[in-house]
Amino acid sequence: MNFLEPQDWSFPVPIIYGPGRLSEIADLSTRAGMTKPLIVTDRGSAGLPFIADLKGYLSKVAWILRFIQISRLIREMMNHGRKLSTEWWS
Repeated sequence: MNFLEPQDWSFPVPIIYGPGRLSEIADLSTRAGMTKPLIVTDRGSAGLPFIADLKGYLSKVAWILRFIQISRLIREMMNHGRKLSTEWWS
């Protein structure tokens, strides 16, 4: 097994490991239904660059959830035969 290649493990819980995988955290959190993921670390790791990267990736969770909510609202309105104005989009 090459630990420098992306890996997916599933026992006892899903573990996603490998270079570049941290960038997937917003999507994974959203799919798991998380709205406010919690970062738990120790003092030694708290100031490391990957924690700042993690915070940046997780900040996208709120945006993704808002987009999903808006998409559902639009779909619901269209299902009820309401016309949508797109003027506010431009």
